[in-house]
Amino acid sequence: MDKMNDLKVVETGLVPVYEDSKERRLVNAREMHEFLESRQQFADWIKARLERYGFASGEDYFIILRNRDGDGVGKAKTEYLLTIDTAKELAMVENNAKGRQVRKYFIECEKRLKAVSGAISARESEKLKQQTMRLEIMDRNSRNRQAQILKSVAEFFKDILSDTSMQAIASEVTALVAGDRLIEAPEVEKLFSAGEIGGMCGISGNMVGRIANEHGLKVEEFGKFVLDKSPHSPKQVTTFRYRQNVADKIREILVALGNCAGETL
Repeated sequence: MDKMNDLKVVETGLVPVYEDSKERRLVNAREMHEFLESRQQFADWIKARLERYGFASGEDYFIILRNRDGDGVGKAKTEYLLTIDTAKELAMVENNAKGRQVRKYFIECEKRLKAVSGAISARESEKLKQQTMRLEIMDRNSRNRQAQILKSVAEFFKDILSDTSMQAIASEVTALVAGDRLIEAPEVEKLFSAGEIGGMCGISGNMVGRIANEHGLKVEEFGKFVLDKSPHSPKQVTTFRYRQNVADKIREILVALGNCAGETL
């Protein structure tokens, strides 16, 4: 339970109404007792009523301790914080004008506080709705920008991109714009660099390139040209990537030349 100083005052009429960190509306029984002008001692009055009418601690009321006069000296005061419903019932059983007056006051407080809470909830709901809409618009704009970039790339490199690459770009563009792949993405084929093929054949990547050029192996049967990053600059360059079957062809050529490394896949 919050300390008394941590409670927020939400009504300042006949008897203050407080709100704790859990948004429970509470009344200090001592302040209510003062308003009622009861002739009983406060401790006797509150204990007798809580016991007589079966109010439950931690549900209908809460107990907190605070130092007298805030100076930290002497025995701490016991404060009873009542829920609004509990306060209304205690006011009713007083059966006098003061009791009826404060009970009516608590009922009016409840109406006002519920109206305020409803208005705040409506504002928060509208605020959340607007935030969600802004995020959706930002996401849609981001997707459209990405799609436009891909379309520009496809247009710029259309003369060197393969049909598979163009299909992959088109598939991604539809996914970004429509939220679904209206064009099926192509299966990605495993291709190898000259160095990787050289490792399979026991020769260098440079040797693979020379053999491929001399024997016309840079054709669709054995691979394809793709865009790749230049090893010497950040620029994109066109390079040939090999299918795995070219390794067998290169071994045949090496055998014919008498230079087979004797290795197998």
